Amino acid sequence: MGRVDLALKKFIRKNDIFADLCNVFIFGGQTVHPHQLNEADPSGPEGRQRDVEKIFTVNKAGGRMMIGIENQNFIDCGMPLRAADYDLSGYVSQYRDHLRSQRSRLKGIHTEHFLSALTRNLRLSPVMTLVLYWGKENWDGPQSFAEMFSGISPELQPWERLNYRMNLVCIRQIPDAQINQFRSQELRCVVRFLQAAENPEKMKRLIRDNDLQSISDEAIDVINVLTDAGIRRMEGEKTDMCYAIDVIKKEYAAEQVAIVKAETEARVRKETEARVRKETEARVREETKNNLIADSFERMKENNPSLKDSDIIRFLAQIFGKSEKTIRRLVRNRKSFDMQTN
Repeated sequence: MGRVDLALKKFIRKNDIFADLCNVFIFGGQTVHPHQLNEADPSGPEGRQRDVEKIFTVNKAGGRMMIGIENQNFIDCGMPLRAADYDLSGYVSQYRDHLRSQRSRLKGIHTEHFLSALTRNLRLSPVMTLVLYWGKENWDGPQSFAEMFSGISPELQPWERLNYRMNLVCIRQIPDAQINQFRSQELRCVVRFLQAAENPEKMKRLIRDNDLQSISDEAIDVINVLTDAGIRRMEGEKTDMCYAIDVIKKEYAAEQVAIVKAETEARVRKETEARVRKETEARVREETKNNLIADSFERMKENNPSLKDSDIIRFLAQIFGKSEKTIRRLVRNRKSFDMQTN
């Protein structure tokens, strides 16, 4: 028996977990109570025993149901046949038990009841199988006999009489509405952890809601074997999940710091580039304007030699909105530049 099978069986065998699964996915309400469940006789037909089988005592009058849960971690296209075989084997086992008791009681009496060993008062206990699929991939295998039939046109198939549909539950696709119906806090925890393991957004919500408090070793084993979470066990009856939460929170915090850092660096880089571009553009405009002032002075001096420098400077100061001192400096710088270049 592999680690996954063993971990799932130990977890599902707990009466409160088993009852929750039956109530939500078989009965649709709080019908089964943990104290009404007892382990079934393990000496059933070889090869036809489900992972976990329990007897549900319906009432004090002795009404009973045989309910079995079969765990699947991979898609088995023959699962409808297996589930039907489990159920039929349960009925056949009851028939054989009745057969032995009746023929012993009716031995030597030749009646029609002796031939079949069945009486009109015979009543069988219902047998049901619930298949739990724990895998990551979406179940795309058949869920009923009808999906496995071939060569028969639909109008000739008496579906109601021929079809058998197994009770399949895909754990990682259970909707929140059904998860909230679980009375067991650790069953809610396990299902939500498995669903969040492949979904960062769900993991964030799981951490935010702080639903992971303390759960049993059996629940921890299921999480570890199905997700490789490596959650550490603590001493005592319960396993503290705070360690796992702290690890996840630290990893999440580190991710957030990296994201904020990257966003900040990108914003600073963008703002710096914009500021440099703006400053460069302003500097270029100012230099262009200064060159235009110096050029204007030279052209006016060349075209009107009789004009005094002070008159030209005063005129340019009014035109360009600069002080006469600034105009003189620009003209002087241009003359010095021209002398150096010549």
